[in-house]
Amino acid sequence: MKKHLLFVPIAILMGIILLGCAEQKKDDVDIEKYLRDNGFKNCVAEKEAIKVEEQGITYWNIYDEENDIHFWVIKRLIHNLYSPDKEVYDNYDLRLTEKHIDELPEHDGIEFQNTEDPYIYSSCPVFLLKFSDMDDLNNKYDKLLDCAEYLAGLKEDIEIQVNSDYDSPRMQLYKEKKVESNCERGNIDYLGAKTYSKLKGGGMLNEIREKCIDFAYEYRFPEIENEMTQEEIDTFWAESVADCVAVYRSGDPDDDNNTDFYVYEDIYYDHCINIGNLYYLLIAEGFDVEGEVDNYTVHSADGRVCQFSYDYADLDKACNSYYVIDGEQIAFDASFFALRKSTVKELFDLSIEGYSEE
Repeated sequence: MKKHLLFVPIAILMGIILLGCAEQKKDDVDIEKYLRDNGFKNCVAEKEAIKVEEQGITYWNIYDEENDIHFWVIKRLIHNLYSPDKEVYDNYDLRLTEKHIDELPEHDGIEFQNTEDPYIYSSCPVFLLKFSDMDDLNNKYDKLLDCAEYLAGLKEDIEIQVNSDYDSPRMQLYKEKKVESNCERGNIDYLGAKTYSKLKGGGMLNEIREKCIDFAYEYRFPEIENEMTQEEIDTFWAESVADCVAVYRSGDPDDDNNTDFYVYEDIYYDHCINIGNLYYLLIAEGFDVEGEVDNYTVHSADGRVCQFSYDYADLDKACNSYYVIDGEQIAFDASFFALRKSTVKELFDLSIEGYSEE
């Protein structure tokens, strides 16, 4: 028994030693080979590697004398279930862009986001594209392409990351009222780095457009809906995971055998109904609605004056939004600018449910 007890600690110790050797081997980076293999054969490391232990980072300061660019080669440790690993990359594209940022073509509304040092996790330049509607998006994307083309003239394979920010006057209002977190689905934080030739192909523009549409059309924001094509509307419904709305004329909506209902295939319902879709539902059901989809007044079934507006955002209210009945502010009870079906029943005597053919 004692022999076994002695053997176990020795075996563990040997395992630790072997693992340590393996980790040390994985940590080794031949910096000169990396520079040669990645097109930096005329660049030199300026000093010994610098370690940032708490972040698992090691980096080398490299100098490209020909282009007067100081950049980093970075090694980041990655821990997984089986063994430690690493990734090695450089931020040359980022530093090249930083050096020439003032030379870029006119790019109002497009922000260069890499402004803080150190750039340990950044390998390429990041541009934030702000737009207020679809026409503005197209114009801003053209400006982005001009910048990307200029940078590609400096380094043909330079890669650019693009983030998007749907920044309409409506979204600016929500930012002022500090409820913008409800609207982040309309933005894209990371689309992946692309070269100029790939950006020119338009795939990224389509991704930004589709992301914004998925959010804005769900709420029926007119500044986006009015610019959508019929194909985009059809695609939205074909790919939507939510339901359209059904209005039950009689009986229990929870009864699977109840077929006395009418389906509105172009009115969105996702366990609740927002005021944009409620607007179209009330009109279809014969209510006298005054105003537009984003700001309207209607009488309830018992004669109360109901006011709904996408301007009624308030951080202190439940769901960060409210509506008004006979002058009294009432917080929404389902989600951002959305009512539960029970509230729709109480206000307008409409029994609604989600409907899907699947």
